[in-house]
Amino acid sequence: MRRVVPVDFMIVDRNLEGVWDSRTRLPFADGHVAVVSRDALIGMTARAARPQDLVDIQNLKDVDR
Repeated sequence: MRRVVPVDFMIVDRNLEGVWDSRTRLPFADGHVAVVSRDALIGMTARAARPQDLVDIQNLKDVDR
């Protein structure tokens, strides 16, 4: 069975340096992948503030409950 993994790419500029600095390298397949922290992801998503973004933020926060 083949699994689909959605991947978002980001272009790091001055505005996203802090987000990029929060990244963590995790093992994936035969290498590693860099992921930003959950707090950084929530912050980036909050900037867009589209309706689905607000739902996504709540879902991310609900993980700790």
